[in-house]
Amino acid sequence: MRNWLAKTIAVEHRNPETPAPSTNHTLAQTRIPQYLWIDGVGGYRICTGEEWVLGQAAPGNQVDLTILGDLSRRALALRRSGRDYFLQPWQDVHIDQQLVDRPTALRDGAKITVGQRVQLAFQLPNPWSSSAVLKLLSHHRWQPSVDSVILLADSIVLGPMQESHVICPFWNKDLVIYRDGNKLFCRSSFELQVNQQARSGEFELNVGDKIRSDDVSFGLE
Repeated sequence: MRNWLAKTIAVEHRNPETPAPSTNHTLAQTRIPQYLWIDGVGGYRICTGEEWVLGQAAPGNQVDLTILGDLSRRALALRRSGRDYFLQPWQDVHIDQQLVDRPTALRDGAKITVGQRVQLAFQLPNPWSSSAVLKLLSHHRWQPSVDSVILLADSIVLGPMQESHVICPFWNKDLVIYRDGNKLFCRSSFELQVNQQARSGEFELNVGDKIRSDDVSFGLE
């Protein structure tokens, strides 16, 4: 399983322009899903792009990521360049207890403290994927409320292993969600029910899809 997973992610990462499989979905369904809801595990925000501004969840605050907590309306920016991620602070920000005042590279496992109390963990859990995960360590909440934010570069690994972007402890297998342009696709080594239709191998994911198997159950919005 691990060899299959590494090969799957590596192929998608090396060939981002590979044509997507043909589908019969309508144009109304082509918007890339922004939320992933996994039964028994949690909810996850999917963020595309290469730069994200994080700030306070306040009325009218037009930033990419918002937190209900004591931080500035525009607290910091995150930027991805290949597999590398950088943080630009706009208020007091500590990375691993060190105050930063200029663009600073983030390593896997870095702890980010914004202001006095808001704490986040930055993770690059999978060596074959450039996608990162942001988790709140303090008692604050994302707005809208989710468990974590996934900064989607190329792929998202779901499964029971520690290298997964989302650890699903009750699953027996892993699967990969990957991006091609403005679409998401799933690649699975086992059969799934997608909106009550059997699918296997590689297929497109759309807003509103419900995916199930014996131990797998998730939806996209």
